[in-house]
Amino acid sequence: LHGPYASLHIGTLDVPLSVLGMMAYTMVFSLAIFPVLFNESEDNSSSSAGDVVVVDGQNRIALLGVTTLMASFSVYLVSLIIGVLHASCLFCFLSAGLSVSMAGLSWFGGMLPGSSLNEEVFEGMDGNVLSDISELRKNGMSVGASSVGLATVMALGIFLTVDDSTSTMPSAASSGTLLASTS
Repeated sequence: LHGPYASLHIGTLDVPLSVLGMMAYTMVFSLAIFPVLFNESEDNSSSSAGDVVVVDGQNRIALLGVTTLMASFSVYLVSLIIGVLHASCLFCFLSAGLSVSMAGLSWFGGMLPGSSLNEEVFEGMDGNVLSDISELRKNGMSVGASSVGLATVMALGIFLTVDDSTSTMPSAASSGTLLASTS
Protein backbone atom coordinates (compact mmCIF):
# COMPACT_ATOMS: atom_id res chain seq x y z
CA LEU A 1 0.00 0.00 0.00
CA HIS A 2 3.08 2.20 0.17
CA GLY A 3 5.86 2.43 -2.35
CA PRO A 4 6.48 3.29 -5.96
CA TYR A 5 3.61 1.16 -7.26
CA ALA A 6 1.03 2.39 -4.73
CA SER A 7 -0.40 5.18 -6.86
CA LEU A 8 -1.45 5.92 -10.41
CA HIS A 9 0.42 8.90 -11.84
CA ILE A 10 -1.83 11.14 -13.92
CA GLY A 11 0.21 14.12 -15.05
CA THR A 12 1.39 15.81 -11.88
CA LEU A 13 -1.31 14.13 -9.77
CA ASP A 14 -0.62 10.92 -7.85
CA VAL A 15 -3.85 9.03 -7.13
CA PRO A 16 -3.42 6.31 -4.47
CA LEU A 17 -4.70 2.92 -5.58
CA SER A 18 -6.62 2.63 -2.30
CA VAL A 19 -8.64 5.72 -3.29
CA LEU A 20 -9.33 4.22 -6.73
CA GLY A 21 -10.44 1.00 -5.04
CA MET A 22 -12.74 2.81 -2.63
CA MET A 23 -14.28 4.76 -5.51
CA ALA A 24 -14.79 1.55 -7.52
CA TYR A 25 -16.46 -0.33 -4.64
CA THR A 26 -18.66 2.72 -3.94
CA MET A 27 -19.68 2.82 -7.59
CA VAL A 28 -20.54 -0.90 -7.60
CA PHE A 29 -22.61 -0.48 -4.45
CA SER A 30 -24.40 2.55 -5.91
CA LEU A 31 -25.13 0.82 -9.21
CA ALA A 32 -26.34 -2.30 -7.41
CA ILE A 33 -28.66 -0.43 -5.05
CA PHE A 34 -30.01 2.04 -7.63
CA PRO A 35 -32.65 -0.29 -9.17
CA VAL A 36 -33.88 -1.25 -5.71
CA LEU A 37 -34.34 2.35 -4.61
CA PHE A 38 -35.73 3.70 -7.88
CA ASN A 39 -37.76 0.80 -9.27
CA GLU A 40 -40.32 2.18 -11.71
CA SER A 41 -41.67 -1.22 -12.80
CA GLU A 42 -44.23 -1.19 -9.98
CA ASP A 43 -46.03 1.64 -11.80
CA ASN A 44 -46.44 -0.50 -14.93
CA SER A 45 -49.47 -2.50 -13.80
CA SER A 46 -50.77 -2.74 -17.36
CA SER A 47 -48.09 -5.18 -18.54
CA SER A 48 -49.09 -8.79 -18.96
CA ALA A 49 -47.19 -11.77 -17.60
CA GLY A 50 -45.66 -12.53 -21.02
CA ASP A 51 -44.17 -9.06 -21.48
CA VAL A 52 -40.50 -8.68 -20.70
CA VAL A 53 -39.18 -5.19 -20.19
CA VAL A 54 -35.63 -4.42 -19.17
CA VAL A 55 -36.05 -1.35 -17.01
CA ASP A 56 -32.49 -1.13 -15.73
CA GLY A 57 -30.61 -2.20 -18.87
CA GLN A 58 -28.17 0.72 -18.90
CA ASN A 59 -27.54 0.28 -15.18
CA ARG A 60 -26.74 -3.40 -15.71
CA ILE A 61 -24.30 -2.52 -18.47
CA ALA A 62 -22.58 0.06 -16.24
CA LEU A 63 -22.32 -2.48 -13.41
CA LEU A 64 -20.90 -5.06 -15.82
CA GLY A 65 -18.31 -2.55 -17.03
CA VAL A 66 -17.23 -1.45 -13.56
CA THR A 67 -16.89 -5.00 -12.21
CA THR A 68 -14.98 -6.08 -15.33
CA LEU A 69 -12.64 -3.10 -14.96
CA MET A 70 -12.08 -3.91 -11.30
CA ALA A 71 -11.36 -7.58 -12.00
CA SER A 72 -9.00 -6.83 -14.89
CA PHE A 73 -7.08 -4.19 -12.95
CA SER A 74 -6.91 -6.50 -9.92
CA VAL A 75 -5.32 -9.22 -12.04
CA TYR A 76 -2.66 -6.75 -13.18
CA LEU A 77 -2.02 -5.60 -9.61
CA VAL A 78 -1.77 -9.14 -8.23
CA SER A 79 0.69 -10.01 -11.00
CA LEU A 80 2.68 -6.93 -9.98
CA ILE A 81 2.67 -7.97 -6.31
CA ILE A 82 3.70 -11.55 -7.06
CA GLY A 83 5.88 -11.11 -10.15
CA VAL A 84 7.68 -7.82 -9.50
CA LEU A 85 7.55 -7.18 -5.78
CA HIS A 86 7.74 -10.88 -4.79
CA ALA A 87 5.51 -10.10 -1.84
CA SER A 88 2.13 -10.99 -0.42
CA CYS A 89 -0.68 -8.79 0.79
CA LEU A 90 -3.74 -10.47 2.28
CA PHE A 91 -5.90 -7.35 1.88
CA CYS A 92 -4.86 -7.04 -1.78
CA PHE A 93 -5.59 -10.70 -2.50
CA LEU A 94 -8.99 -10.53 -0.77
CA SER A 95 -9.92 -7.40 -2.72
CA ALA A 96 -8.80 -9.00 -6.00
CA GLY A 97 -10.79 -12.14 -5.21
CA LEU A 98 -13.89 -10.07 -4.47
CA SER A 99 -13.44 -8.09 -7.69
CA VAL A 100 -13.05 -11.23 -9.82
CA SER A 101 -16.06 -12.80 -8.09
CA MET A 102 -18.23 -9.76 -8.77
CA ALA A 103 -17.18 -9.73 -12.42
CA GLY A 104 -17.88 -13.46 -12.72
CA LEU A 105 -21.33 -12.98 -11.23
CA SER A 106 -21.94 -10.08 -13.59
CA TRP A 107 -20.93 -12.00 -16.70
CA PHE A 108 -22.37 -15.40 -15.83
CA GLY A 109 -25.12 -14.54 -13.36
CA GLY A 110 -27.55 -12.94 -15.78
CA MET A 111 -26.37 -9.32 -15.65
CA LEU A 112 -26.56 -8.93 -19.43
CA PRO A 113 -30.18 -8.16 -20.35
CA GLY A 114 -31.95 -11.22 -21.74
CA SER A 115 -29.30 -13.70 -20.61
CA SER A 116 -31.59 -15.34 -18.06
CA LEU A 117 -34.51 -15.78 -20.48
CA ASN A 118 -35.25 -19.16 -21.98
CA GLU A 119 -36.02 -19.84 -25.64
CA GLU A 120 -39.79 -20.09 -25.11
CA VAL A 121 -39.91 -16.54 -23.74
CA PHE A 122 -37.89 -15.25 -26.71
CA GLU A 123 -40.37 -16.83 -29.17
CA GLY A 124 -43.32 -14.99 -27.63
CA MET A 125 -41.65 -11.57 -27.57
CA ASP A 126 -42.42 -8.52 -29.62
CA GLY A 127 -39.79 -7.67 -32.25
CA ASN A 128 -39.10 -4.27 -30.67
CA VAL A 129 -38.35 -5.84 -27.29
CA LEU A 130 -36.03 -8.37 -28.92
CA SER A 131 -34.26 -5.56 -30.74
CA ASP A 132 -33.87 -3.61 -27.48
CA ILE A 133 -32.46 -6.63 -25.66
CA SER A 134 -30.10 -7.40 -28.53
CA GLU A 135 -28.84 -3.79 -28.53
CA LEU A 136 -28.32 -3.85 -24.74
CA ARG A 137 -26.39 -7.12 -24.97
CA LYS A 138 -24.19 -5.71 -27.74
CA ASN A 139 -23.53 -2.58 -25.67
CA GLY A 140 -22.74 -4.75 -22.64
CA MET A 141 -20.14 -6.71 -24.58
CA SER A 142 -18.58 -3.49 -25.87
CA VAL A 143 -18.43 -1.95 -22.40
CA GLY A 144 -16.92 -5.14 -20.98
CA ALA A 145 -14.20 -5.25 -23.63
CA SER A 146 -13.52 -1.54 -23.19
CA SER A 147 -13.15 -2.07 -19.44
CA VAL A 148 -10.38 -4.59 -20.02
CA GLY A 149 -8.66 -2.08 -22.32
CA LEU A 150 -8.95 0.70 -19.74
CA ALA A 151 -7.54 -1.57 -17.03
CA THR A 152 -4.59 -2.32 -19.32
CA VAL A 153 -3.93 1.39 -19.86
CA MET A 154 -4.14 2.03 -16.10
CA ALA A 155 -1.72 -0.81 -15.37
CA LEU A 156 0.69 0.49 -18.00
CA GLY A 157 0.40 3.89 -16.36
CA ILE A 158 1.65 2.36 -13.13
CA PHE A 159 4.35 0.19 -14.70
CA LEU A 160 5.79 2.86 -16.98
CA THR A 161 5.86 5.78 -14.55
CA VAL A 162 7.76 4.12 -11.72
CA ASP A 163 11.29 5.37 -11.19
CA ASP A 164 13.29 2.16 -10.61
CA SER A 165 16.20 4.05 -9.06
CA THR A 166 14.08 5.03 -6.04
CA SER A 167 12.21 1.73 -5.88
CA THR A 168 12.56 -0.14 -2.62
CA MET A 169 12.29 -3.80 -3.35
CA PRO A 170 11.84 -6.19 -0.42
CA SER A 171 15.13 -7.77 0.57
CA ALA A 172 15.62 -11.50 0.71
CA ALA A 173 15.98 -11.26 4.47
CA SER A 174 12.60 -9.57 4.95
CA SER A 175 9.36 -11.48 5.28
CA GLY A 176 8.17 -10.36 1.83
CA THR A 177 4.85 -9.22 3.24
CA LEU A 178 3.27 -5.87 2.48
CA LEU A 179 1.56 -4.49 5.53
CA ALA A 180 -1.44 -2.21 5.43
CA SER A 181 -0.17 0.42 7.82
CA THR A 182 -1.63 3.83 8.52
CA SER A 183 1.68 5.55 9.14
